[in-house]
Amino acid sequence: MVSLRIFLLVLTTLVCREVGRSLPGTEPSAAFLAIMAMCLGFGLLGKFSAVEAMRFQRQTLPMPVGWRWGRFCDHRRKIEVAWMLLLPATLLCTGWGAWVNQCLLHGCPESVGLMLLFLPTVLYLVLLELTAAQMDELAGQPSRSGERTAIGSDTTDKPDSWTATWCLRIRLGDCGNLLTCLIPVLLISSCGDLLRWAVPQWRETTIAAISTSAALLVIAAGYPAWMGRWMGVQPVPSGDLSNRIAGYRQALNIRGLQVAGVPSHGRWNGAAVVGWFPGLRCLWLGDGLLQLLNERELDMVLMHEFAHVKRMHFIWRSLPIIWAVGLALGCALAVDVMLAGGTPVWMSRVACLAASVPVLVFGLGQASRSCELDADRRACDYAAQHCAWTGGELSPAAANLASALRKLTAADRSEAATWLHPSLQ
Repeated sequence: MVSLRIFLLVLTTLVCREVGRSLPGTEPSAAFLAIMAMCLGFGLLGKFSAVEAMRFQRQTLPMPVGWRWGRFCDHRRKIEVAWMLLLPATLLCTGWGAWVNQCLLHGCPESVGLMLLFLPTVLYLVLLELTAAQMDELAGQPSRSGERTAIGSDTTDKPDSWTATWCLRIRLGDCGNLLTCLIPVLLISSCGDLLRWAVPQWRETTIAAISTSAALLVIAAGYPAWMGRWMGVQPVPSGDLSNRIAGYRQALNIRGLQVAGVPSHGRWNGAAVVGWFPGLRCLWLGDGLLQLLNERELDMVLMHEFAHVKRMHFIWRSLPIIWAVGLALGCALAVDVMLAGGTPVWMSRVACLAASVPVLVFGLGQASRSCELDADRRACDYAAQHCAWTGGELSPAAANLASALRKLTAADRSEAATWLHPSLQ
């Protein structure tokens, strides 16, 4: 559910926080105005790209349906890459990062400092979603009226106004992806703040270890419920779809997996298994997915998600995080011991980031690719065994899986550059 660019954006911001330890060269008001001006500038850049997409006319070929929307999505990806590349200069040159660090040195809670550090990115994404909502109103994909999904809402009905579309895009778009990445970071920092206040004599490495472990346990237990509320998930009502899902779950002996739909007026075309423990785990199906795919293609998507559960891919995807956290804590402890316990906090954190970030990025990328490929292979096996329309053959299953992936990636141009769906290559 989280695109690679959002994940790297969070890591870039955390690195900027550690390297921006110099004294501020500007007044706080000047730094605030400068960072707000940068956000507004990128927001206007998104607006200009939308205007360019709306006015652009191709002379030789007829304009395909939704072509302007696709062109805007291409421009948006470039703007997001530019923001990520210029973010270090934005935080450091404006003095915003230095002032946040000064606040932390003078007793500001670390969780509050992190929220201030991510404030420019949140504002920038909100402005981009504002332009996207207006573009959706003017040049979005045309709807096929009268179609209803199994979730019970008409996916083609647009919200009452572009402001409602804006709120919908904030809930289901990159802001939700950013929230997914920030929840663990903010929970760890909040636990650390609480421990520093309760037991100030503890070492920083001890606080980091305990706060990280506690935050991960809380996330593992509560994340599906929190994100389900944010996404607005609803139970799939009784009917053909729910009966078919129940039959496949029974045939594959999958227990403790709830199924819910994401009502998005056709704007979320995904499917995802959320959660780590049986009973707390949930399968989310977007109404856009149900609208785009035929019955066989939907079966293959279901088998793909069931394969993630059967093959316990959540464990393999968690290993790079565990390795990175362990390596970071080990490096911080080693630096602390070599410098006889007098290690500055910033030096310990720089050592943590230098050790863990490469392992985290490379490990998550490789784990995600391997798990997706394995899920595709197993989905074909499961379909050949339990879907009557395959006739027990693998080739119909593979063909319908490929067709489903092509439809889903083509329907959401803004998510084309992700680490998902490597089988299409």
